[in-house]
Amino acid sequence: YIQEAEKRWKLYLSDGMTENFENYNWFDRFETWTEPCAIVDSYILAVQLWQHTGKPEYKEMAEYIYYNAIAHTQRWNGGFGCDNCPGLVSGNALKVHADEAHWCCTMRGGEGLGSAANYACFQRARTLLIPFYHSCVFETTIGEGAVSITEESSYPSEGKISFFITSNTGGKITLKLSAPSWTKNHQLFFNNEFVPCQINNGFVTLTHDFTKGDKIEFVFDQKTAITGGLNKKNTDSSQVKLFYGPLLLGYEGKEEFRIDPNETIERLKDGTFRLKKSQTPLSTIYQLTDRKVWSDSGYQKQILFRKE
Repeated sequence: YIQEAEKRWKLYLSDGMTENFENYNWFDRFETWTEPCAIVDSYILAVQLWQHTGKPEYKEMAEYIYYNAIAHTQRWNGGFGCDNCPGLVSGNALKVHADEAHWCCTMRGGEGLGSAANYACFQRARTLLIPFYHSCVFETTIGEGAVSITEESSYPSEGKISFFITSNTGGKITLKLSAPSWTKNHQLFFNNEFVPCQINNGFVTLTHDFTKGDKIEFVFDQKTAITGGLNKKNTDSSQVKLFYGPLLLGYEGKEEFRIDPNETIERLKDGTFRLKKSQTPLSTIYQLTDRKVWSDSGYQKQILFRKE
């Protein structure tokens, strides 16, 4: 069954996913719109494929979907709506198609957010896997005892995650912390002391008999990247997308912008982004209920760029 699920996932990835990781409402109908119902399904499936196969690419795709699709379709009022499908047919800009579908999308959007909370930690015997970073508290039984851990995260804006042990009566446990392929310069600290770490299958590992007050800190930088399109029928080889870590970057100008083939992306000290050669400002589409993302605001953000 897993092999069949992976086969269908590959079909969806090549033919059903838009350039910001939403969905084409019908395969090959690029003029249509997206549906958070299907986006949430794809997110849940990606996580469960990682859960059952251990392949890091599924975990990473789940992050792309969460930050660039689920987060973008949640509107400022908390509900969920539909977007267009950027590409050769509908243009290179991401736009709002429907402000909210409260009878359908909002319900499934809530399921997506609930799933994201549920996926903050997975347990396998005495091992706690942290595949996604969210500020939260998780508690679980370990053997005949229990552990409670508070997580504080600045991810994905920055690569700094802290874990505080608030109680542990379960003895020695192993923490596995996600280190996606877009991260680099990893540093692990236990009670402010540096701990050498290696990445294995997308995680760094720390095993200890933790006690109340222990602190674990995981720090890393995130890479920028310029990649091609997902759907080869609705994009061509001259179009590229811009990323910081898992976050898709866009340009808010009304006129279509082209980039130099040798362009690079800069992250500035204030957390904003720009193209180094042209000094063109960029911003993420990870918008967390921004009021601008609404049909009557004229909102659009270019996410596909042709090379000059």
